[in-house]
Amino acid sequence: TLLPDKKGKTRHKTAIIKRTLNPSWDYNLIYEELSQEELRQRVLEISIWDHDIASRDEFLGGLRLGLGTSANEWDDSSKDEAQIWHTMLTRTNVWIQVVVPLRPNMDAHKHQ
Repeated sequence: TLLPDKKGKTRHKTAIIKRTLNPSWDYNLIYEELSQEELRQRVLEISIWDHDIASRDEFLGGLRLGLGTSANEWDDSSKDEAQIWHTMLTRTNVWIQVVVPLRPNMDAHKHQ
């Protein structure tokens, strides 16, 4: 989800990767209706879930890619998350591959 998202229009859901403990996603998110400057003011929130048929899905972790420069509680990107977002914004149309640790919860925390 691209925050803020009051109307739920920026939410994307990927396909479920079945029968693996090490899933990998090759997924493009395209927001053509937003300018580069508008994207600088937004935060891309990604959450990872374990899908279970017989029980409730389990939250595994998440991250927020943003510059971390506003006072909004959802704009709480870590230094690593902010650096990834900055790289993505400045290197448009270039594939960026990163490994980033997931947060154990999505509670707001300022600049760790």
